[in-house]
Amino acid sequence: MESDIKYNTNKSAVLICRTKEDKCQRFPVFKLSNNVLCTSQKVKYLGHVITDQMSDDDGIYRQCCSMYAQANILARKFNMCSEGVKLALFRSYCTSFYTAQLWSRYKKASLKKLQVAYNDAMRILLKRPRWCSANEMFVAARVSTFHAVLRTQMYKFICRLDVSENSIIMGLTNPRMSSTCYTSSLTHFPSH
Repeated sequence: MESDIKYNTNKSAVLICRTKEDKCQRFPVFKLSNNVLCTSQKVKYLGHVITDQMSDDDGIYRQCCSMYAQANILARKFNMCSEGVKLALFRSYCTSFYTAQLWSRYKKASLKKLQVAYNDAMRILLKRPRWCSANEMFVAARVSTFHAVLRTQMYKFICRLDVSENSIIMGLTNPRMSSTCYTSSLTHFPSH
């Protein structure tokens, strides 16, 4: 079938999500515009890392690196600002975890590393020693803790899903329209 669309095979890849049973199996070669597409173990799509293991650990790791980078940039550029300004910057730049609402399969250690990065980012910005209590620091500054930020993001995401007019989302989330039922992913994150 002919079309006017030109495909860039250099930017296209194949991601095969394998099960334990088919790890040793060979899969066919995939072609696009008569060019062989490479098989990849992970792909970044709209900022979300998708792996062949369907694990979110790579996305969490990316967020962790981003957290440290953001904190160091803020600390360097706004070193002489007041604590109030630094807290406003922290709330703006360090409390949104991109695609965290989609994280469902990850190791506890990965999420713990991100929590440590979040706490360290606050310490870096406020020039607090490593041994100071993170909870006391966040309460004194009136900034949400790591788990509070995740719970808030998940809650807002679920609320947006519930009021969506999109027929696909309604089909997935409305039990009267679909046999598929979603449950709150808020249970993934501990309440402390």
